[in-house]
Amino acid sequence: MHSSFLRRSSNLLKNLTGRTMASQASSSGPRRIAVAQMRSTNDKQHNLDQVKSIVEKAKSQNASVVFFPECCDYVGSSREETLKLSEPLTGETVGEYRKLAKDTNVWLSLGGVHEAISDDASKIY
Repeated sequence: MHSSFLRRSSNLLKNLTGRTMASQASSSGPRRIAVAQMRSTNDKQHNLDQVKSIVEKAKSQNASVVFFPECCDYVGSSREETLKLSEPLTGETVGEYRKLAKDTNVWLSLGGVHEAISDDASKIY
């Protein structure tokens, strides 16, 4: 059942993105997914450190994908702080998450990050 689900999920992912999940041929046992819970703060580095710790634990339990909650990048203490901390998707924060995924060979699903919109500094997505 698990391998069938992963095969279908991998095929769907390939159809949507043109990419496939990395092979876990060197791992023993079934591939797994992990669903994470965390308490985000307005400290991006602290949140990244939490994510790294969760990913390492999930990987040690043979997870190939980890799903994180929305606002895993940060939670601002005010609207102004939230806007100030936001970055474009090409920014440093998402870059750190991409590097983590590449370095650990684990797919990350970030439930939502604060994306700065370059043509309107008063909005984020």
